[in-house]
Amino acid sequence: MAKVIFFDDGPFGYFGEVSHASAIPLSSEISAEQYLSFAHEDFKSGQERGLVNAMGNAKRALHLAIDTLLHNYGLLALNKRCDFGQKLRLLDECGLISLSIFRKLNVERNVMEHEYRVPSKETVSDAIDVCQLLLLAVERLCQEVPLEGTVGVRESGKHGLFRLDRAAGRLTISEFMEPALMTSRPFGEDIAYVLPTFYGTTRTPPAEVLAEEPFFSLPLQAKQIGVWGSYLRLVVELRESFLRDSLGKLNQDTYTLGITFPADDLPSVSEFLSYLQKRERGSLAEA
Repeated sequence: MAKVIFFDDGPFGYFGEVSHASAIPLSSEISAEQYLSFAHEDFKSGQERGLVNAMGNAKRALHLAIDTLLHNYGLLALNKRCDFGQKLRLLDECGLISLSIFRKLNVERNVMEHEYRVPSKETVSDAIDVCQLLLLAVERLCQEVPLEGTVGVRESGKHGLFRLDRAAGRLTISEFMEPALMTSRPFGEDIAYVLPTFYGTTRTPPAEVLAEEPFFSLPLQAKQIGVWGSYLRLVVELRESFLRDSLGKLNQDTYTLGITFPADDLPSVSEFLSYLQKRERGSLAEA
């Protein structure tokens, strides 16, 4: 299904998802799930040594899960040297996970590491539970992350291909040199946009369609979050939006238009325009 989300304000007039990806695990000999399993086993002993080890393995599971989530949104590549607190603040600023759920766990971890106290069974049990919930949340948040999309940049009026490069830790927009534009009226005014299926079934843009160099490029460094934070928060929100109903108003300032065609029978521009006009009238009448 081709999906386009229109925005009443913000940096983009619209976003049409071109590609998304599932979770990419970090390369590690032991997974976060295994560390959590070790924590469960250590906890069963009920002895001081077991409690300390259980807390340590819960901590390892937590750190690996956080790094995995950062990696899947392009936030780890340039921020590997950030301490744990800085990494949590990145996730909080981007709207991925709130800092509040970590506060109690962090306090107890600091007590154990710096004051040499053995954590209580209740404390370790809470830590394991938090890690279990976190792993479930990370698994969900790493599914179907938008990596590419057609966008209309409100300030410049340019149409381009938005990319989240997870490996490089960078956001870019490359301008369409010859965009095939469609027109819609999601807010009672004409908005021109590039249909996501513009590339056909391969979803790979021909090189000649895009400018050689992106006109927008931002490294996702923690110290520059004030510059790129709003864009990555938009990626997070878009992921949630694309997982909701494919057609209809989402809230006061966004509107999603979903169009379905067989993958091997994409319509011509004229065929699609005719279809869009009919569906748009029906959907707006219902709204």
